[in-house]
Amino acid sequence: MKFPFDEKLLEFVLEDSHSFLGIFDANLHRFTYLNKMGLEMLAVADLDEFNSKYSDGFIKDKFIDEKLEKIRVNHADHSIYSEEIQFSSWSGIKYWGIFQISYFNLKDNPSYFIRIIDITSQKKSEFLLRDEKNRFEALFKHAAIGIVMVDKIGEIVLSNRFADTLFGYIEGELIGKNLDILIPDNLKQRHRNTHNEFVENPQIRTMGLGLYLNGKRKDSSLFPVEISLSFFNSGDVPYFISFINDISYKKKAEFDLINKNSEIEKLNNSLEREVVNRTNALVETLKSLEKSKAELE
Repeated sequence: MKFPFDEKLLEFVLEDSHSFLGIFDANLHRFTYLNKMGLEMLAVADLDEFNSKYSDGFIKDKFIDEKLEKIRVNHADHSIYSEEIQFSSWSGIKYWGIFQISYFNLKDNPSYFIRIIDITSQKKSEFLLRDEKNRFEALFKHAAIGIVMVDKIGEIVLSNRFADTLFGYIEGELIGKNLDILIPDNLKQRHRNTHNEFVENPQIRTMGLGLYLNGKRKDSSLFPVEISLSFFNSGDVPYFISFINDISYKKKAEFDLINKNSEIEKLNNSLEREVVNRTNALVETLKSLEKSKAELE
């Protein structure tokens, strides 16, 4: 097949490419051509410097003869082998690229056309997103407070391990259920109204400030809770988050303190009465002594 362009145009296309382009000689087992971008990525001036500095190759896993032979044997279907690789320049700069190999004969000499598309920026973004996701998952899963996220109709889309345990459910069991399942029966309608108001006017705030709130476990038992509300948008979709804390111990401590104060108050009242009684008895005794003294006189 004759292409309607000469070698000068082909050279221009290769040299002007923003990808690593090279020709690998199967017999010599080395590169016989690298374009300008390839030389720049590997921080060398020309092919001779490349062959000198990269005699052992520049790809982390290097070339595998079996892989190249497999590509050569299957070249009839004009397929292009492709995979992601990591490689580095001799100065230590690391790159990620999509590594593509295709087999061809160059003047009856078996060769491989190699293209590497630089995806370093994309990979860095992926790693950054993955790190952020891992940090979020660690914070979400291992937080020592119940976290429940719902959509605008009140359906639970996420709950962490602490919340599942707090309400007596196995991990993931709450997903897809309505938030009403965690609300005491006598407060369900009131909660629906509150949820609708929050959807219309979302704000970061404490729920039921000054009120005594209860959560409902799977076994229908109730326990005192403190709830803080927040929200965020994923695109145009709003989500609402409840941070739930079991305050059973706190309530017990409050009741114990109230009982202690009550006991102290009773003791104080008792002591006051005892002091009054003893004072009265002392006054009567003094009166009696005065009377006796008068009689003796």
